[in-house]
Amino acid sequence: MVTEDDVRRIALSLPETTERPSYGTPAFRVKDKWFARIREEGDVLVVWCGSEEEKHELIAADPEAFWTTPHYDGHPVVLVRFDAIDAEELTELLTDSWRLRAPRRVLAAYEAARSVITWRRLEERDFPLLREWLERPHVARWWHHETSIEAVTRDFGPAARGEDPSEDLLTFLDGRPLGLVQRCRLGDFPEYLTELSAILDVPADTVSLDYLIGDPGQVGRGLGPQMIRAVVEATWRDHPAAPAILIPVSAANRASWRALEKAGLRRVAEGELEPDNPIDDRAHYLYRIDRPAAP
Repeated sequence: MVTEDDVRRIALSLPETTERPSYGTPAFRVKDKWFARIREEGDVLVVWCGSEEEKHELIAADPEAFWTTPHYDGHPVVLVRFDAIDAEELTELLTDSWRLRAPRRVLAAYEAARSVITWRRLEERDFPLLREWLERPHVARWWHHETSIEAVTRDFGPAARGEDPSEDLLTFLDGRPLGLVQRCRLGDFPEYLTELSAILDVPADTVSLDYLIGDPGQVGRGLGPQMIRAVVEATWRDHPAAPAILIPVSAANRASWRALEKAGLRRVAEGELEPDNPIDDRAHYLYRIDRPAAP
């Protein structure tokens, strides 16, 4: 649950934001454009979405948190209940809305000041850190991976030693460990390729990614999309035969598929796949981004 004070603190931390009333309630603007407003009820926030489609996806995914009224029909604006989100989700919603409304100059300066994400191949000396991440509730909820040293060595050791065609990339934010990105060519894993091909056509050279942010303090800051975007751009160089990147994600994992959308991927299919965590059903979304045309 969040409060009006949380909204004010987070909104005013964004560049060139001011607070001016709108319809008699607090509203927050970047330059002259409002990006967040507290409704008359006092416990409902109004923010911008990327599109009408995204608005309805949010409402369908979590109707307890997101809703709308006829007043906003035809507008990419969604209503958010204070008592249904936490501070991390609030930060993400406000930042996304601010980005949609900020002038290009302000947004460009904001992007230029963002931290640098780098990576290297995961090594066996990194396994204690990886175990710690896999044990964290926000990771364990979706990865559902054994965390004993034997299990981590069994599942991540071959790639770390170069004995497996997949790549495990340890990512860093300004030189400090941030998360993990797994990258593979789907043709190197025939059973997985066959499972995905039952939903849509998948060329063997297509690359897939999986990812996590290890530190819960870094979640909800826009670093997931930034990390995914950076690895996607590098993949076109590292895998010159790859025509596309295809990523399946549990339909229930709204934070994950929203991160993919912010990183530039688009939903191309829905289907049933085996979930990583057995408490989830088989419903999955498939997101894809195609190789950019040569200049």
